[in-house]
Amino acid sequence: MGTQGPACFPGASLMYISPGNIINYHNLKKSIPKTSTDELKLALTNALLKSPMVSVARDVITNNDSEVVTFTEPGARIELDNCNSAENVKVTVKVMLSNADSGIATQAVTMALKELGVSKLDVVLLAMPARPFDEDLTIDHYKPVWSELEQLVKDDKIKMLGVCDLDLAMLTELHSWAQVRPTTNQMNQASCCAIPPGLKEFAAENTIQLIAHSDPSDILPPEQFQEVLRSHYPEELDSAAWHPSWVLRYTALIRNRGIITSKGYILRAQRVLPLA
Repeated sequence: MGTQGPACFPGASLMYISPGNIINYHNLKKSIPKTSTDELKLALTNALLKSPMVSVARDVITNNDSEVVTFTEPGARIELDNCNSAENVKVTVKVMLSNADSGIATQAVTMALKELGVSKLDVVLLAMPARPFDEDLTIDHYKPVWSELEQLVKDDKIKMLGVCDLDLAMLTELHSWAQVRPTTNQMNQASCCAIPPGLKEFAAENTIQLIAHSDPSDILPPEQFQEVLRSHYPEELDSAAWHPSWVLRYTALIRNRGIITSKGYILRAQRVLPLA
């Protein structure tokens, strides 16, 4: 399955992968992935079967011209018609960040809107990295990213915001500080059966929904992503040194039928050139 001969994108420092609607994947019907990481890796593997598109573009995060390689599987767009109008379809996006660079949340949401072909997301859940900037996560790391999302709410790009895995202290502080307050706190199911009473009480008093998830704190570590790349592009100049900067997962639910009509992932990865 891997390529042979010279590297295909040795000068690329940015990569975007959009594997399309995974509900249409026939191999998912045969074997259901055990974890969200397995599901993501399967989606990426399918997307990497497509030929890469290499271009030069200005990166909105670093503000530098970069060589970009893109893998896109058609089918991410949410088709709206008389039966599935925008009012009848709920689009939820979970943005899982690996770093907290300025502009990163805005870029992820903007790409989701473009790939899905919608003008507004109903819910955006923010999952922050455990150690942004090599520091333990604090509310001060949340604030700049949250401010970006608040602006997108004001711009009518997002309806509601949520957070992931916040304890009572951090949730209280964010809720007190924020202009657009979180309506959801998504908690890892390993601890959701023993929600601290104080957190449960605070959520009830402030109309914050507590829901469970099973995503790992790092859904795709760099070494696992590079392993997926190597299975298709074994040349080191193609596969080495890449690390995801964000992964987002989207789901589109038909409200009156309770049916998920679209589900998928979009990934942004980067690396520093030249390679050592």
